[in-house]
Amino acid sequence: MRTLGMIVALIMLQIPLVSGIDDAGNADKAKHVSYRILKSDEFQSFIKNWDDEKYPALYALIQTPAQWDAVFHPAPLMGQKLPFAPDAKLYEKEQIIIVAHVIPAPDANLAVFNVRQVVTDNDVLVLYYRFNKPEKLASYTVKSHLAVVVPKYSYKRIVFIENGKQLGILDLSNGQWSVPAMDLSNLTE
Repeated sequence: MRTLGMIVALIMLQIPLVSGIDDAGNADKAKHVSYRILKSDEFQSFIKNWDDEKYPALYALIQTPAQWDAVFHPAPLMGQKLPFAPDAKLYEKEQIIIVAHVIPAPDANLAVFNVRQVVTDNDVLVLYYRFNKPEKLASYTVKSHLAVVVPKYSYKRIVFIENGKQLGILDLSNGQWSVPAMDLSNLTE
């Protein structure tokens, strides 16, 4: 009876039931998902502004060039010839998970984000990562992001576990692909 009560409580709190995964990110029965990281300097673009008072973190699943354009803004710089976005062919077999925070400008040696693991059980994908907010105060802030490329799959939800605690859930089965909601109305595929 106690187990049933815990399951009901988890459902009410919208905490995903991903068997075999504990708060520390240890997975028993969950399958590990292969991934790679897109470096922030691979593209001449930056995360668009959002209301970071209302939404302390931005997170999204990018599956199309239009979704990339809704989250990122091109940053043309003289003398650089990097692309503004990944090639559209990437989305044929892969998708990109994004997490971003507005932070004090970090020391160049600080790794702001570290992926611990990406796992799945049923139709839920769980991203476990460490967010290392700079301790030193800086005279300005930056938008720092993590971009994780995973194989394309139609997940129902993506759960973001930051420093062992749930940051949020994307309810993909209901069309939610970003928090905060990004506008695709003026973008084309």
